[in-house]
Amino acid sequence: AISGFCRAHQALGDREYLDAAVAAGGFLRKHLVRDGRVLRRWAEGEAAHEGVLEDYALVVAAWLDLYETTFDRAWLEEALALHAKAVELFHDAKGGGFFLAPKDGEKLLARSKPGFDSAIPSGNGAMAMNLLRIHKLTGDRGARELALRTIGAFGGTIAQAPTGSGALLNALDFAQEGTREIFIAGEAGDPLTRALVEAVWRHPDPNRVLALVTPGIEKLLPPAEGKVRVNGKPAAYVCRDFACGAPTTDPAHLAK
Repeated sequence: AISGFCRAHQALGDREYLDAAVAAGGFLRKHLVRDGRVLRRWAEGEAAHEGVLEDYALVVAAWLDLYETTFDRAWLEEALALHAKAVELFHDAKGGGFFLAPKDGEKLLARSKPGFDSAIPSGNGAMAMNLLRIHKLTGDRGARELALRTIGAFGGTIAQAPTGSGALLNALDFAQEGTREIFIAGEAGDPLTRALVEAVWRHPDPNRVLALVTPGIEKLLPPAEGKVRVNGKPAAYVCRDFACGAPTTDPAHLAK
């Protein structure tokens, strides 16, 4: 829901969608993420039950979407930290992919690995997409390799039942050539920066990441290094596999 509200705000510019996304994210952050762990249930003012793979994966996806919508680096920092915890808790280093239950959870006869979508994307599909987005934002090649290994672990399932494997197929599509990294150098409150951001938002593309280059962000996002204003104006850098074209300060040109 948070991701959906973020995308609705990006596409339509309606402030109430952004407010809803931030409010929901704040609620999860306050009540359902504790000591780096995600809890699964909120009822009668109480949070309980250790989260499973899909809980972690979808919260990370929501945090990444909140960053790409608000450019508040706190969401990015929390997404990266929670993602690292999810890999630690759920990754199957031997067989690839991610288990449903955490390694330190209840002892089970067998730990299943969810690859089929239900009412929500599969945990492995969501994790693969998070890994690919994090690779594009941070340049972490290991994240991409882990994503591809995750998708590969479900190759037979995807071939036999593609209609039930939408999240994994979305991740596979994202992993293909042509996915873009877009870095915009400028202050968030600058109208020219906003015009560049909106030029990206108003042309939705599921196969891109977007980051705002602000002081110190390169510590989290090394590919942002060297992305600067041009002649004092906010500038957008469009890159593919970290090879960037000439920066532009023209929102109309960026929209093309």
